[in-house]
Amino acid sequence: MNSILVVGCFGNKSGKLDGQISKTKAIYTMMKDRLGDDVKLDSFNTLSIADSKFRLVNLLYKMIRCNLCIIIPAHRNLEFFFPAAYYLSKIFRYRIINIFVGGWTMDFFLGGEISGKMYSPHPLQMNLCKKCYALLPEVKSVFNELVNKYGFTNCAFFPNFRKINPVLQSINLTASLKLVYFGRIDRMKGYDIIFNLAGYIKKRQLDITISFYGQINPEQESDFLCKVALYPGIVCYGGTLGDDEIIETMCRHDVMLLPTRYFTEGVSGTMLDAYIAGLPIIATEWANARDCIEDGINGFIVPFDNPQVAFNEKVLTFYNDRTLLQTMKHAARESALEFSEEHAWETLSKYIK
Repeated sequence: MNSILVVGCFGNKSGKLDGQISKTKAIYTMMKDRLGDDVKLDSFNTLSIADSKFRLVNLLYKMIRCNLCIIIPAHRNLEFFFPAAYYLSKIFRYRIINIFVGGWTMDFFLGGEISGKMYSPHPLQMNLCKKCYALLPEVKSVFNELVNKYGFTNCAFFPNFRKINPVLQSINLTASLKLVYFGRIDRMKGYDIIFNLAGYIKKRQLDITISFYGQINPEQESDFLCKVALYPGIVCYGGTLGDDEIIETMCRHDVMLLPTRYFTEGVSGTMLDAYIAGLPIIATEWANARDCIEDGINGFIVPFDNPQVAFNEKVLTFYNDRTLLQTMKHAARESALEFSEEHAWETLSKYIK
């Protein structure tokens, strides 16, 4: 029987959620739902090693017994675990697929800043990735650079994805303009920019509301909630949402806000949820923003540095032009089809069947 092992961050006891964990779980769930009985699917949570170093023995046992090892590495796993897994694969004859989440790949390989930390070049990891069975980056520009500039022949573009319900709510405009932020709530995700927008709305007495949903960075919780309290009637925090609540909740809004300060941001699942719900996105221009947002079609892109003035103006554009908003909401819904689970499975299944 063919045996596949998925190695990645499946979450820990704290219940923390991020893009890495969400996509790891989504890939595993998709495979579990779609693989036949002739395939044995197993998993290993790399975050469990923090609880006990003896888990490494269990990981080694699973690796040497599998035919295919799918690694969804974060930075440290790519730096330390992947080379060991690669050399073991030559002894125990299993294949390796690396699936990258986010847009940090080239900064890791060549050296650069990732999430505020400077990384030295990693030529060994880059060379081993070039030799492994397959490499599936999430970001189109990363895929293009690996193939066209560095000669990778084992690459396929594998964007983030969502299972799309074929029966979606109709796209309607709300009476007032309803903006939403959904995701991890952190200053690096730009919540200060959104609160500055709230001040702009309050000063001009505009009929606009802003809703926040998601887990709050514990170190910033007091600051965030104090800022929410400054704008009653304009800003509210709705807590966290279950998977079955996300689309329904987002459908009650008009526009998604994503003023990220992470320059290597990937194609977040939040963006895909917004598109499925028919929400155009206003986002800062991080490195790969134009891979997933068509400026003026399914959203607006504002400067990464000093974005506030342009950010406020784009919100005002939607506020004043409801016809444009309706057009862009329909374009957003169409964009969701590019990130469907069906497309993702079409790519991945070529390597695991």
